Amino acid sequence: MEKKQKPSGAGIVCYFDNRSGDLKKHEKDILYLCLTTHKGRYDFPKGAIDYKEEIEACALRETYEECNLDLFDFASLSDYSFQCGRGLFMFLGEIKSSSIKSIKIKMNPKIKIYEHTGFKFLTIESILKKDEILGKQRLYSYLIDSLKWADNIIRDALE
Repeated sequence: MEKKQKPSGAGIVCYFDNRSGDLKKHEKDILYLCLTTHKGRYDFPKGAIDYKEEIEACALRETYEECNLDLFDFASLSDYSFQCGRGLFMFLGEIKSSSIKSIKIKMNPKIKIYEHTGFKFLTIESILKKDEILGKQRLYSYLIDSLKWADNIIRDALE
């Protein structure tokens, strides 16, 4: 059995179930919240664990700091995580319909810069599609397995 590394960071793979078409200009499917970087890449809300901080608290803090979603903005939030990268642990959270309007990109409070330029709601197929300009996938490679993990959990729950 693979041993988990000591946690160094945490985040949340945030999604919205749009199968009923609540987000009018988006596909009727499971949509993932992708933060966009200055270089046109896709990212999830995540970051480094503060001294003596629990990974769950880190995931929630980083999600709030980066895109303004807190615990009460989620219809559900996993109590288990997926390890991706070196010590990065990702949780899974379903965004409430009423909280979509709350999402906004925020300035990093410690370094006083915007780490992301915006956000998009995308299907897993759109996220994993190779970008012609970049010549690779837009989602950082170390996050791909966490997206697939999240999608498997969601699809299994829908069956």
